[in-house]
Amino acid sequence: MTSLSVNAQQDAIFSNYIWNPMSFNPAIAGTKGFMTMNATVREQWVGFEGRPRTQAFNMHTSLRNKALGVGASIINDKLGPINSITLQGNLAYKLKIDRGTYLSMGLKSELSLWQGHFVDLELADDPTLANNIRSAFLPNFGFGLLLKDPKYFVGISVPKFLNNELNDGSVEWGQGAQVNHYFAHAGYSYEVNRDLFIKPSLMVNYVRNVPLETTISLNAEFQRQFWVGMSYRTAQAITPLIAYKFNHQVKAGYAFEMALNSLISHQAGSHELMITYDFYYPKGNVVSPIFF
Repeated sequence: MTSLSVNAQQDAIFSNYIWNPMSFNPAIAGTKGFMTMNATVREQWVGFEGRPRTQAFNMHTSLRNKALGVGASIINDKLGPINSITLQGNLAYKLKIDRGTYLSMGLKSELSLWQGHFVDLELADDPTLANNIRSAFLPNFGFGLLLKDPKYFVGISVPKFLNNELNDGSVEWGQGAQVNHYFAHAGYSYEVNRDLFIKPSLMVNYVRNVPLETTISLNAEFQRQFWVGMSYRTAQAITPLIAYKFNHQVKAGYAFEMALNSLISHQAGSHELMITYDFYYPKGNVVSPIFF
């Protein structure tokens, strides 16, 4: 039996996670109070053969009573010979604590189609891989909590409860193709003046038997229209990013991730493009929303 591990990168990684938090916390669904859609394209480790490539689209909205939120996502992720397409559905309930402060509780269900195009590998002398395309469906579910205030947020989530394996008896794709990820994230919005907001944030990702991963970000928002920021992921990457809001509906962003580990000499960085459309049509002045 031939073994191919896919443990190197369990889930799609996003540099602009602060603008796409529903990818790891289902409690985000409906928190804007109106429908929003987000599309992200990521090219990771440019110049590295078999590098990860990800395309994602998600939308979420609150229902008429504003207490319930629903969301859906589709993620296409490719790493070497392995390709996965994941459909996700999210349901969240908001419990009001105080004026402007609430606790959101979210559930997520997902179904992933994993395909291994082993025929693409240069292993012609291995009879178990010759002309081989394998596929498998993996269901999963997750949970998340979010405490949100106009000036801050704190959240925890486990987006995948099940530890699924990919092993069909002839080709072992990798033990633990889907494993538990435990996330904690928080952020604060500090108003320097009417035209400038400073927004530090933190995300911690824990996976068993893997070093703890921490991402520290600092963003500045100018005139509620232009963002510039920087993030640092422990011992892995540093990422400058920019974003611009064209109007109350459309916002676009770009991030360039520079590796800090041994991969730095083998690739030319990672690029990520993001565009968001909010179905939001306010009248008069609008207070800048916090992050998402």
